Amino acid sequence: MSWGRPRRPHVSNKLSGKPHRRDGSDGDIQIRQTNLGAKIFGKIGSNWYDTPLSVDGIMRIGTKVSDHLAISREEITIFKDNAKVASFGEDVNLFGKIIIGKDDGTFDNNMNITIGSEQSGEGTQNICLGNKAGEDIGAACITQVLIGYHAGKEVSGVSISNICIGPEAGDTITDGDYNICIGHDADVTGIQAQNQVVIGKEATCPADNTTYLANTDIYLDASNDIILDCGSSINLELSGSQKGTFTFTGSAVKLTSTVAGGLYLQSTHSSAPVMVIAGTHVEFDGCAVGFDLETPTYNASDTDVSFITGNKQFVTFDGGNITDLNLIFPETSGNFVLLLKQDATGGRTVTNYYAFDLVNSDAADGSATVKFAGGSNPDLTDDANHVDIISIFWDADNQIAYGVASLDFQF
Repeated sequence: MSWGRPRRPHVSNKLSGKPHRRDGSDGDIQIRQTNLGAKIFGKIGSNWYDTPLSVDGIMRIGTKVSDHLAISREEITIFKDNAKVASFGEDVNLFGKIIIGKDDGTFDNNMNITIGSEQSGEGTQNICLGNKAGEDIGAACITQVLIGYHAGKEVSGVSISNICIGPEAGDTITDGDYNICIGHDADVTGIQAQNQVVIGKEATCPADNTTYLANTDIYLDASNDIILDCGSSINLELSGSQKGTFTFTGSAVKLTSTVAGGLYLQSTHSSAPVMVIAGTHVEFDGCAVGFDLETPTYNASDTDVSFITGNKQFVTFDGGNITDLNLIFPETSGNFVLLLKQDATGGRTVTNYYAFDLVNSDAADGSATVKFAGGSNPDLTDDANHVDIISIFWDADNQIAYGVASLDFQF
């Protein structure tokens, strides 16, 4: 077998251009000058292949010195219009205005960042990320942050520092200033809006210098305090209609209800009280204060009267006496009233008036029975349908119930 004769590579002294396909033979090598230095060409399989030559360890690829890619062992650097616009090495650095997706790929010195398509790339220090984000931005627009499809699309006039994040967020603004729109189609009220802050899907801020949060539910979860600092009042609205206010004056805080149903303060947990702590006193001005009249269920052996449900209780005998009347008191001291009504027969009695405390859910420690004036249980009215009223002061600290009976109220 013969490997053929060895061939010595041919070296051309031509200065520039690319070898013609018909030039030379397989194994030939040519070195030619380029705009960025020199290239080495080698022919194999009837085709010429080339690679740039490095100078001082730097290989340059491109068409001219002003616009090329420089590759070294340490980094890759991109030059545009004789300026370094990016470098990729141990760190990644981007310089000046960067436009991705714009057909002409132009750059300027205004430090804009524009990523997407159909964007103007105008103005100074603007950030536009997303298809059509900041599409109409003009030369007078500065420090805009527009992120998302169509975000801030109409911003075009003398406009300063708008932040629009989300698809179509803030696309009403043309030459407004200092607005913040966050959320899909979150927007302001007009083209020249000023200092409107709106957060929420399809939410629209109602006025200048206003912050508007919109959602089905809004949770404020703070590790420490939540502080509402306002000039005069906090308005409570339902579906856009004012229903109440918190008003702050120099000496007082006022809670006002503007609806016919009134004002409710409610605790729904079975063991959670509502506490009013005042510096000196609690005053009810020009109004009555009352309690619902509760009606416990009659039971001949044990009738439970829970003053936890209300201070006023009404028990009616139903075909017999009551052996144990169990009075259950809350954790706080107070005055309580029990009405006992005879049935159509009359002559019904109560054998034992027991006192229970809510704290331990057992018999009161101070006295397991009600202490009546004179030391004896009241002798209830015998007449049919007559009412006796028992007034009780409950001493929660010592767990003692003191009772006084007012007898024989007739119908």
